[in-house]
Amino acid sequence: MLDNSLKSVLDEKKISDALRVNISQKLGDRKRVYAIGDHCDIRKEHSRKLENIGKVRDLKGNLTNGYTTLGTVIVDESKDPTLEG
Repeated sequence: MLDNSLKSVLDEKKISDALRVNISQKLGDRKRVYAIGDHCDIRKEHSRKLENIGKVRDLKGNLTNGYTTLGTVIVDESKDPTLEG
């Protein structure tokens, strides 16, 4: 695995699809749920040679080096405690 043999296997679309299938299986019998997504930028302004580093916005709106992440929170309106786990 350290030889980059999985690099073409693990892309963002495959990861997103797998997460969507996994969460939909867990939440399939819920009447209504809300998924709240938050795109976050992790700024690495002094880094130049990190793997897959891209461009993100700093707090002033300027482009800098970093990563974009997506955090998601699931809210179940039934307040069913079995959602956890």
